Amino acid sequence: MKKTALAVVLMAAAGTGASIVDNFNNVGGAPDLTWTGNTTGFNVEATTGGANEGAGAFRTTSTGAAANSFVTDITAELALDTVYTFSGYIGADTTRAVNFANYAALVLMSDTSDAAAITAGTMNGYRLGIFAGDQVELQKASGAGWVTLQAGPTSALSLNSGFNFSATIDSVNGNYSWGYVIGSYTDTVVEGNTGNDAAFVDPVGTTYGGFTYVVSTADTYYVDAYNMAAIPEPATLGLIIGAGTGLLWIRRHLMV
Repeated sequence: MKKTALAVVLMAAAGTGASIVDNFNNVGGAPDLTWTGNTTGFNVEATTGGANEGAGAFRTTSTGAAANSFVTDITAELALDTVYTFSGYIGADTTRAVNFANYAALVLMSDTSDAAAITAGTMNGYRLGIFAGDQVELQKASGAGWVTLQAGPTSALSLNSGFNFSATIDSVNGNYSWGYVIGSYTDTVVEGNTGNDAAFVDPVGTTYGGFTYVVSTADTYYVDAYNMAAIPEPATLGLIIGAGTGLLWIRRHLMV
């Protein structure tokens, strides 16, 4: 009985649910998650250059201009807790300057799986990506197109450089943080940009997360390392850990 109670508390202290993850490492097979949208031509293929996570990535070679948005259902994970975390990696094989016709983003949340609506922003949701103006931006859509919430410094960006994106949204108060690292895949991204969306509304109904990738001419490009999780508020997590510490103290003293 003592062991059972201890195990339950330790599990709670570690987090309430498992992340939604797809590292696209099943080369030659199917992705780990079900992806809906513009996935025609995308395959789990071996990586080149070793820049991204693991053995594979979700790759395609377009024959011309293409607008790809594809998402996976994250509804169940969002329901587990109040702070939402998102991360993903984006890259390309050839040099491609970022502009209005060449950009990519991690779709944090969308209230639809309709690819055209996600690309255009005629839905409700958020995305973090590289856009025209050579900026990494956190953007929001409220049914009438994407609007910038916050932007990083301007610098010459190219899709083939590789981008690690990471963002956190607190559904209780609308606070957010985000960051990015240019280059090879890393699971360490400092979210040094912070702000507040006073108009944040917690998702209702089925909610999706994923990627958008738009190119103007033929190119080989890919996404990788998708991860989404719901975690406790810091204050709540402190209470959980405190309870766990208390039970550990009790258990040790009962065993004396």
